[in-house]
Amino acid sequence: MRLVLRSSTVMLALLTAAACSGPARFPTTQTSSSGTAGSPADGIDIVPLARVVPLDALVAGVWDGSRLWLLDVDGRLRAVDGSSGEPVIEVSVNPTPEELSLLGQKLVGVGQAQPGVIQVVSIESQTGKVVSRRVDGGQPLGQGIVRGGELIVADYERGVVALQPDSGETRVVLATPFVPNLLQASERGTFWVVDDGRRRLARLDVDGRSLVDLDRPQAIIGLAADSRGNAWIAERTKVTAFGSGGETLREIGGLVNAVRIRACGGSIVVSDTEPGVVQWLSVDSSALQVDTGVPGGVVACAPGGVWYVGANGDLFRLERPPA
Repeated sequence: MRLVLRSSTVMLALLTAAACSGPARFPTTQTSSSGTAGSPADGIDIVPLARVVPLDALVAGVWDGSRLWLLDVDGRLRAVDGSSGEPVIEVSVNPTPEELSLLGQKLVGVGQAQPGVIQVVSIESQTGKVVSRRVDGGQPLGQGIVRGGELIVADYERGVVALQPDSGETRVVLATPFVPNLLQASERGTFWVVDDGRRRLARLDVDGRSLVDLDRPQAIIGLAADSRGNAWIAERTKVTAFGSGGETLREIGGLVNAVRIRACGGSIVVSDTEPGVVQWLSVDSSALQVDTGVPGGVVACAPGGVWYVGANGDLFRLERPPA
C-alpha cells in the first residue's frame, strides 16, 4: 500500500507514530535524464531518529562513520549517534566556521576571528576536543574542500588557499581573477570557482587562468563536483551540470527551492527544501527521487543514503532508492 500525503502536519504525525510502530514508506520516483518525471518506484523505509536543530539554524553537517556532527549558527557543535540519534558530544566553537570537513580523524573548518585573522578550528572526532589556531592574513569565504591532507578554502584577499590545520601554515594554491566564494576540485588539478557575487562560474587552472568562464542569469546557491570533475550548480529553481569545457550536460528544472547540493556515494544529491524532495542525480542515468512530504534538506552523506533534517529539527536517515 502506498501513502502519498502532501500535508506536512499529517506527514509529521505519521513519522512520529512510525518511531513506535515501524518505518514510514515515502514514495520514490524515477526521473528521466531529460528531467521528465517517470512512473513511481517502490517506496523506501525511513525512520525518524530524534529532534536536533531546525534546518535554518544549521551551518554544517558531517558524518564521520559512526556519528553525525551538526553545527548551528550559535557555534554549538553536537554529535549524535548514527543508530539511535542520541546526543553523544556537545561543544562550543567560536568563531563559528563557514563549513566543516572531515580530515582524517578530525573535523576542520575556518572562521573569521577579526579582519585579517583566520581562525582554524580542529575538533577530534572521538573526544570532541576543540583546538583553535589563529592565522594572520586572509579572509575565508564559502565552503572548503579536503585535498591531500590540506583544507582548501576560498579567501577574499588571496584567492584559493591551502591550510594545514595542525600547524596553521598557509599557501596560495592559485590567485583568482576575481573574488572567489564557492569552490570544488575538477580534473587535472583545476578548480571550479564561483565568484563572490554568485553569478559567475569559472574553471581555473593552477595559474589562475580561466579555462571556462560562464555568466549565470540567476544567483548560484550551491556548487558540487561529481567523480568525473563535472560541475553541478543549484540556482534555486533548477540544477545544471557542466562538463570540463563548459558544455551543458544536464539540466533539471521545475524546482521550488533547491539550495542544498552535494556529492554523495557517486551521485549528486540535491534537496528541494520547501516540498521536501530529494533527488540523486548523475549525467547519464535517470534521476532517483524521494518525496518526503516534510520540508527540510540533506545535511550530510551517509552509507547508502543521506542524513535529512526537517524544518522543525526532526532528523531522518534516507536510504538511496533502488535504480
